[in-house]
Amino acid sequence: MSNGAVEGIGVLERAVELTKAGISFVMATVVWRQGPSSGQRGSRAIVTADGAIYGWIGGACAEPVLIREAKAVLRDGEAKLIWLGQDSDFLGLHIPEGVVTIPISCQSDGALQIFIEPVKV
Repeated sequence: MSNGAVEGIGVLERAVELTKAGISFVMATVVWRQGPSSGQRGSRAIVTADGAIYGWIGGACAEPVLIREAKAVLRDGEAKLIWLGQDSDFLGLHIPEGVVTIPISCQSDGALQIFIEPVKV
């Protein structure tokens, strides 16, 4: 699934390559994290329509969710903000309009918010 961790400019270079090749993709960016999580604020990844990932946004719990949500964003053409966390992370909170909460069951108990935007060419 993943092509491995690639930092900053490598993801952006890949985005340029895909755009020049006429291949649509999704850019995912970690905008918030809580607790122990392998995803770091500012981490980015590209997801293509076939589910290939270039870059890093988090580990084994986040990656399959990102692929599923990225495919939907690419299909629908609308960006979304997803919040991945434990069920208890969402209890009693006011979730802003438009934020999609997705319970995950990672042993780390960490949480991530990932902005996913389509880049259609």
